[in-house]
Amino acid sequence: MKTKQRKARFCIRLVPVMAVCRASPHDMEKCGRSLFAPVFHQDHKGFPQLKFAISCHVRNNSEVKRDDVIKLLASMVTADGDYPHVVNLHEPDLMVVVEIVKSLCCLSVLADFHCFKKYNLQAMMNEVCTSEDDPINNTNDHAKEVDKSEKKQSTGVELGQEGMELGNVKQSKDLEWEQDQESVVEQEEKFAEEKHELMGQK
Repeated sequence: MKTKQRKARFCIRLVPVMAVCRASPHDMEKCGRSLFAPVFHQDHKGFPQLKFAISCHVRNNSEVKRDDVIKLLASMVTADGDYPHVVNLHEPDLMVVVEIVKSLCCLSVLADFHCFKKYNLQAMMNEVCTSEDDPINNTNDHAKEVDKSEKKQSTGVELGQEGMELGNVKQSKDLEWEQDQESVVEQEEKFAEEKHELMGQK
């Protein structure tokens, strides 16, 4: 994330694994207790109440039920009520990740699980590229704003030029109309003079 470059060409999602055991209730309980003890079961005073959630995926195994695994691990996290940890599915402090594939069970306890987009590399890169502190994104936004302002300025100049042209056309039309009116008046005066001369001759 620091380099903002995706270096894994064929990897889409990472699955961190801290412990592996057989996918049986007895083995999962034994492995889970040893994994959870240093994280959830501290005996010193002032140990904080933690918010946790459990993410469980079962693949190619019809004997293990997802709900049974979640209930088993949740009871081990709280030590059957001895520790006041609470479940929070939306903003957990720690996420217990369980991946069961055939007869193997992979366990891990992860922090910032949702912050890292469930360790999905493509989603993480999309988040980084659309963040406010991304210089490439900011440069593109600045270029777009400059382009918009230039278009507005050019549009304003074009409208001003069109207005000037319309004003010039109107002035020329008015001048032509005044000239036509003057010619009409001159013709009427000339006709009146000729009529007056004819009347004098009679």
